[in-house]
Amino acid sequence: MLLLGQCSVRIDGSRNIYAESSYGNNSNIQDDMTIGYCIGLGFLGLLIISSILLLVGVVKDKRGFLLPYMVMLPLQILMQIIVCILIIYALATASHSQYEMPDLDRQMTAPMFITAFLISMLIAILGLTILNVFCFLCVVSQYTELRDGRGRLQNVNADKLSMMGYMPLQEQHQLQPMLHKPSQQQQQQQGDYLSKPYTDYPEKDQPPTYYPQEEV
Repeated sequence: MLLLGQCSVRIDGSRNIYAESSYGNNSNIQDDMTIGYCIGLGFLGLLIISSILLLVGVVKDKRGFLLPYMVMLPLQILMQIIVCILIIYALATASHSQYEMPDLDRQMTAPMFITAFLISMLIAILGLTILNVFCFLCVVSQYTELRDGRGRLQNVNADKLSMMGYMPLQEQHQLQPMLHKPSQQQQQQQGDYLSKPYTDYPEKDQPPTYYPQEEV
């Protein structure tokens, strides 16, 4: 994200590298890079905070904690799209400006290095953009499930139980102990119930009493 916060500045610097080598004025570029670093650090901090809230929301089943990440991620995707457009524009201007350089050595070395750097950056940002779109769709799906009352652990266990009819018997036997395992509170209540004396049981739980019949 720090790279994305300043990549537009770096692209602008790459486009003006010919002018820098000719005139040697790079004070404005240094100032722009400092601003780019600050923007990147601020955006990175917000993204880290929203990611932590996302993890808490998924663990605690709180859909409200997913909203900051759902706001920050589209901004990141939009920034990546803008950067891709700037890189394509920089590639077009770099390929055009290499014919305007009078020095043949610069014409062979500098444009090739800049073009390779911009192409590699473009491929990396496109891959990150596709990954971020996939992550955004997953987060939106989880938010929708939690909003509709689904997507929790008990719902997942219920879905597993409904699918057991289509599983082989061996997998069903392996899955049943995990799904039907009582909780610690249920085990404690069951132990307290069994430890009570026989007279404390309710009347409906006591075995029937049999009386011997008298002979006539």
